[in-house]
Amino acid sequence: MHKIGKIIHERFLAVSVFLLVLSTGVAVAIETEARKIIAISLEMFGILIGIASLILVISLVKSFKGSLKRSFDYIIYGIVLQLLTLAYFLVFVRLKLLPLPGGVDLHHLFLVLGIISFTIATFKLRNMLNELK
Repeated sequence: MHKIGKIIHERFLAVSVFLLVLSTGVAVAIETEARKIIAISLEMFGILIGIASLILVISLVKSFKGSLKRSFDYIIYGIVLQLLTLAYFLVFVRLKLLPLPGGVDLHHLFLVLGIISFTIATFKLRNMLNELK
């Protein structure tokens, strides 16, 4: 099992490097100013790595039950909210592809909701200890 985990980590690292290179290439095609290229690259990289992480976590959680599964459900919600934050900021604020909905920047709200989801996940993990006793 340890060897499989190491292979998954190595593949995830390789995919991460590929996604960073891909994000940078796309950002260079969109923007010419260096600091904007870096910002767009990191936001796109965050979105792509978040999607890859989400797929890995969802596939892992399928075998869980009880408080462990419920805690990971909240981790999944937190990842989704972080993805939503990055995508929202990239589309509405950084690239201005669409006007802000209602003229309000909501990305901080998504960040806060993500933090709340991760905190709830922590408490659910603590409940798992009670199930083991």
